[in-house]
Amino acid sequence: MTAYELIKNSYDLETFKAIAKDGPESGAASKHIDLKTNAAFYDEHESEIVEFISNQMGEEQLNEMETEEGIPLSKDNEDTKLLYKNACTLTFIELIAHEIT
Repeated sequence: MTAYELIKNSYDLETFKAIAKDGPESGAASKHIDLKTNAAFYDEHESEIVEFISNQMGEEQLNEMETEEGIPLSKDNEDTKLLYKNACTLTFIELIAHEIT
């Protein structure tokens, strides 16, 4: 199953509406709140996630990921790698939510 299908099958329409409105960090994406689980999901589906984000938002978005505090994230930086993968996974989920709703 693709990453898109896995996410699409994880939530109902009302939850996707909440994710689209409030963002996945609001707790609406309740099945994707653990950093390590989200990083593992990213690792398993990296090429699909990267391609989807690039197609929806532009490739530069992947280079501009940052924390809420404005700290830049990079998958090449050991200190921020886990946060980068989490941010990509949550961005992927939010984009799907906007597409579905």
